Amino acid sequence: LSLNDFIAYLANENKPGVDDSLHLHQCGRVEKPYKAIYGQIKIQDICALYEKYGKEILEENIRKYLADSDINESISNTLTLNPELFWYFNNGITVTVQRFESRAAGSTSNEIAILECSGINIVNGAQTLGAAYKIYQQSPDLIKDITVQVKVISLEKCSTAFRQKVTEYTTTQT
Repeated sequence: LSLNDFIAYLANENKPGVDDSLHLHQCGRVEKPYKAIYGQIKIQDICALYEKYGKEILEENIRKYLADSDINESISNTLTLNPELFWYFNNGITVTVQRFESRAAGSTSNEIAILECSGINIVNGAQTLGAAYKIYQQSPDLIKDITVQVKVISLEKCSTAFRQKVTEYTTTQT
């Protein structure tokens, strides 16, 4: 292993995921101890992101998508039979990014935030994404107005240990 290969490995290790924008609605912010933003995101937007990048946005997700499970059937049923209740019943999605820059878009500062993100990685929510994506592939209009709670955590000034704990704890704590 050459020094250049090792440096390239370290650079990749510190920047999983993809670069793109996320559009959040009804947002709030956390600045300390680490920078984060939370709100709602359209299920259709998350599905489009997955369609564009595939498993690359799930690189650090511990559980991955479990295709045939009671949980995913329940998620699908809520999306199709009770879409107005989905936001209330679903645990949401946790996304880590290397960094994000946000700008408001709308009549109030928290109505809509557009995040320009580097290193997008969905660390919790693979079941939600997978179940929604199956519906999205067949009928994207069916889920076009459904939103899900999302938490976007910047890892810009965080330790590797913190990043690993976010991934582990958001997946295992109930």
